[in-house]
Amino acid sequence: MEIDEVKLDEMDVRRRGFEAREKAQQLLQAKEDQERQQGREVGRPCKSLLNALDNCNVLQLRAVKKVCDVMIAKHRKAPDRLECQQHVLKILCSAAVRNHRYQVEFRSCGKTCNHVPHGPYIYEYHYDGSIVRPRSLKGHFQWLPQKLRSQFRQVYTEAQTARKLAMTATPVPVKGGE
Repeated sequence: MEIDEVKLDEMDVRRRGFEAREKAQQLLQAKEDQERQQGREVGRPCKSLLNALDNCNVLQLRAVKKVCDVMIAKHRKAPDRLECQQHVLKILCSAAVRNHRYQVEFRSCGKTCNHVPHGPYIYEYHYDGSIVRPRSLKGHFQWLPQKLRSQFRQVYTEAQTARKLAMTATPVPVKGGE
């Protein structure tokens, strides 16, 4: 083996190690999120939060109320485009309606596909606590708000058509030395 080949092999091992660590971190985060949500009734504070609030004096409770008002205002708004970027390679169309953001996007699958774009997909994003949750609409335009349907349908079908044409395009043979 030559020195250049050894360097390339080391770089490949480092890249794979980084990808494995990144995937493990994602799985750990998903497990923590699931554990956090287990036993938590929707719309009800957990017992530890109620106990902590019970131990507060009036001034502390007023300060907590101000923080809660700020958080409620945040949850009533749609997430920013920057907060909806996990696994997204390209956003074709994005719109916010009330506290949800809708996007037509190309995504990476998370595997080692060399960031080949998959899609187009339609996603809805919303806040769940401090986490921005994605939800795939799987091409169901009836799940979109009425005012977005025609625009998103047009962008989605154009992107789908362009992707199909790119995949079925045959390479033009190159004339060799004739």
